[in-house]
Amino acid sequence: MKLLPNTKAVTLLELLIALTISSMIILSILGLDKFSRFHVITTDRRMTTQNEISYVVEHMVREINNAIGSASEPPVNVTSIAGHPAITVWVDYNKNGKRDAAPADRQIAYAYVGTPSYEMLYYADYTASSSANLTISRNVYMPAGFAPVVTDNYLGVNITGCWHPRKTKTTQDCGKNENPTVTLRTFIKMPSVSTH
Repeated sequence: MKLLPNTKAVTLLELLIALTISSMIILSILGLDKFSRFHVITTDRRMTTQNEISYVVEHMVREINNAIGSASEPPVNVTSIAGHPAITVWVDYNKNGKRDAAPADRQIAYAYVGTPSYEMLYYADYTASSSANLTISRNVYMPAGFAPVVTDNYLGVNITGCWHPRKTKTTQDCGKNENPTVTLRTFIKMPSVSTH
């Protein structure tokens, strides 16, 4: 077939170049989409974990702020509950500004349950019932355990949360991009605790 002099045609080489450029554009858009989705998901997981750990720390600050005691009657004891690391704190339940025996004042407790549940438990009245508790988080991951530090009338706590500690193949999976961790450290002031 003879082409007319003014007829324009696409050669095979031009077609291959057009397909290559189109493929590169499509692959770039798909790569950008995957990159964006990965970072949006990771950021959402990190924020969710941070919110949950913030809730635990705020809960502890709110409750432990009512601690009452002195050097001879320490308000905070680092102990274990059912084999799990814990702290017990005497709180001024009747709000009279002095430490009284139970039930006027009571002990509260926080316990960290590691594998397999990764929970932080709160005992609102540990003095009366050492079995009644409330789970305040299911994503607490503390590889070093729960070891608060009491200094004068401050309680130092260090809480680490993991997006999904139960789905890890190994404990090292917490902290990776797909399963981020968040650590919050604070010193909780106990204004009704005398250091003398």
